[in-house]
Amino acid sequence: MSSVGHLSQDGGLVLNLLPWRERLEKRRKAQYLLWLGLALAAPCLAATWLNLQAKTELDSLRDQIASAAQEREAMQQMAEARQEASIRIANRREWLEDYEALRRRRSLTLDIWSELARHLPDAIYYDGIAAEGDEIRITGFTASSPELASYLRRLEASATFPSPRLTDLEDHPYGHKFAIEAKFGALETGE
Repeated sequence: MSSVGHLSQDGGLVLNLLPWRERLEKRRKAQYLLWLGLALAAPCLAATWLNLQAKTELDSLRDQIASAAQEREAMQQMAEARQEASIRIANRREWLEDYEALRRRRSLTLDIWSELARHLPDAIYYDGIAAEGDEIRITGFTASSPELASYLRRLEASATFPSPRLTDLEDHPYGHKFAIEAKFGALETGE
């Protein structure tokens, strides 16, 4: 109200003799409302900023938790893979042990055959060879007794069959059928 006077509600005239005071009061009121608005807006802005900071921190924590969960899952998978690998290694070790045992048995069998063949004279023929434990039974035919005696001396002289004994000797149409039993000792390698 910049005019000096105005009408009141009851119809009378109200005179404003100090209009500058009214303007000053309006300005103060506007400043007061401005400061009040700023005073109310500042905490709101601060709360909004703090809220954004908290959300950022929360998102960062969520990312860290998700990353830790992924790392944990990866570590569990690695542990499972390591356990599977150790099981495979144990299975391979068992397989290798079985293979080595089979190879040793095969090697022993081949070495026994080789040793028997090395001592075998021309006039003796094998009919059967059976091994049980550390004992061997050899059956065969010979045309003459002196050849059989020579064969027994050869076996006895070897370290492989240190104490052979003739357990059976029968006359047969082809000569003599014999059976020899012996224990095997150390195998000669021929080196």
